[in-house]
This record gives sequence, structure tokens and C-alpha cells, in this order.
Amino acid sequence: LALIHPELRRHWSVLASVGAHQLRLSSLVAALEALGDDATGGGGEHLRRLWSAINVMIESPSERNVLTTVLPKLKTIPFITDVDEAPICPRDARKLPMGVSRHALCKVIPTRRVVHDDVLQAPHLASLVPEYLLDDLASDLAGVITDEAAAEAAIGIADADVRRFYALLTSFPMDRKTGNVASILADVPMLRTGTGFVSPSRGQLPGDFRDPIGHFEIVDSRLFGPDMRELARKLLEVDVLTFRRYVSEHLDEIIQNGVTRQQYGALITEIVNHRSQLDDDGTLGGLAKLAFVRTRAETYVRPDEVYIWSAPLETILGTDPARWVDEAWIPREVQSRCRDLFDRLGMPFTVAAEHIVDRIEAIAEGGGGLD
Repeated sequence: LALIHPELRRHWSVLASVGAHQLRLSSLVAALEALGDDATGGGGEHLRRLWSAINVMIESPSERNVLTTVLPKLKTIPFITDVDEAPICPRDARKLPMGVSRHALCKVIPTRRVVHDDVLQAPHLASLVPEYLLDDLASDLAGVITDEAAAEAAIGIADADVRRFYALLTSFPMDRKTGNVASILADVPMLRTGTGFVSPSRGQLPGDFRDPIGHFEIVDSRLFGPDMRELARKLLEVDVLTFRRYVSEHLDEIIQNGVTRQQYGALITEIVNHRSQLDDDGTLGGLAKLAFVRTRAETYVRPDEVYIWSAPLETILGTDPARWVDEAWIPREVQSRCRDLFDRLGMPFTVAAEHIVDRIEAIAEGGGGLD
């Protein structure tokens, strides 16, 4: 652009009368468009003056009518720089909310380009740069952390690395653009467990119950800062592992998928140890309806469908293994308490009428007789 020397500005009236024109924002944008990738001109102080000038022109009342057409063009021109002094257009740059550490962000998302601080000194220019909020971070994390190996590379494996990452998450404002965060990050393995990383959809926050067989991956909450537990629970929608939820929502699936003798013993022990909660939170009724009691026939039935073996009961009910609890799978140290639990769950300790009928029918069908 051919600009009049500043010392001649006091003669503007005369210059205007001979055809000189006032520099307009539209002319400046057109000149920057023509420069293309060379719009920054190598940077330096003159570039900062350009930013300042554009900021003043955007604010000028005389430019107000053209802003709706000029600013969209300006956003696509690489006339500003990122923190590494590389040219970038406002549309592709991002500014960080107050309190968010650029260094912490770049460690996890090294490709995210953050606008240079000097651009932010020009408020109208800064308004052209989109703010980088939590849903933007979520999208970037989903692209970078595709498996546990990628999580270790991006976040780090030391406790300090994980704490730094959690501090980054909680430094973003929670009241703006967070509606899609849970769905974006649902399957991203970004939460530290005792052995690696787990996604919010598969991980569980520790509650009042310990998963005795490792069916769930428990998030290591000792690494959480003050706000991370709330973020994990409310924003990432990570479930809390409670005894009630474990029994009512997952125990049936766990049994159906198959458990080893050791796992079953651990399950029964944990249930017995939490038996005082059964009445408190309404779990007793739900547990009574679940087919979780192992029989000698290697099947699982409801507590009211099976008996603890005794010689008198066997005389009446016979030796059908499906009728008897497989006590060999119940750890010896909890067998007494387990019987008390089964009693509360409706297990019969005298022969139920319907089972006598079943026994008579079985004998009749087999052609035998009753002794």
C-alpha cells in the first residue's frame, strides 16, 4: 500500500482535494489477501503495528457498515502468528481461557496452535480468534489418545504427569461448551488405573465396594486434584462403584459370563461382608431374585430354589445335585455367615411343599416308589 507520510497528515484537506483517499479496512484486507502466505512479512515490530492499526480500524465508526463482509475475509488470512512466531489465520488459531497452561496443553496436544500473546493485546483482533474450550480439548484428545500406549505417550506414566494432566482438564471453565464432552471422551483411555489407563465408559470411581474379581477397572482417584472427582463424575459421567449397583446391575452378568472357583469365593465373601447394607439400601430384594447360588450340578439358581445339604433333607429330596448348594465353592471362613445370608434371602431350610411335589412326580415318572 502506498501510504502518505505521517508528517503530511495535517495537510489532509489539501491532499483529499487532489485525489488522495483515506485508507479503509477493506483496502487493507484486500492487500493482505494479495500477499497470501507472506502477509506477516517476516514478523517483527512492523507486524505488531499492523495488528494495532487493524484493531483501531475495526473499532472505527466509519468502518462499522463493512465489518460483516470484511471480517470473515480477515479471519482467513494468515496475518497473525502463533506462539512460535509462525504465520496463521485467526480462524485456525486458538486463544486459551484464563488459567489454562499453554505448556500443559502442548505437552498433551503438541499440534494445537495457540495464538501469540501480542495478538491478544489488540482486543478487536483477539475477538477474531476462537476460544479453545473443553469440548475442543475433548476432540483433540480423542484424536491423539487412541489406545493405552498413546495415553502413556501423551499424558505420561509418572504420578506427576497424570496430576498435571488432570489439572489441565480442571483448569477449563465448566460452564461453557461442555455438552458434548462426555460423548466425545466416552471411549478415550485417559483415566489412570492401578495398571494403566481406562476410558470413562469402562472405568469406575471407587465407592463403598471393592470389585473382588476385577470385572471393572477402578480409576486411581488418589491422583485427583480438588475438582477432578467432580469433573469425572458429573462431566465425564464416570460411574461410582457401589455395592447396590454392583449387585443390581452387574452381578447377574458376571455370573452368566462365568467365574472361577476363586472368583466366586471372592464374590460371596464380599457380599457377606456387606450384608448389613442389604436392608439399608434395598439391595436384599434384588439379590434374592438373582440366580447367583452355585449348585452341585454346576448351575446357578435363586436362593429359594436350592438347599444347604443335610442327610434328613436328602432323604426327602433325593440326591439330585441341582437341588444342593455347592458349599465347596464357598470359603470355609464365611460359610456360617453365608448360611445366615441365604436364610435372609429366602433359602428354605425345611422342605418346601412344591419341592415335595416335584420329588413325588420325579419318582412316579421313574417308576420307583416311596420308602
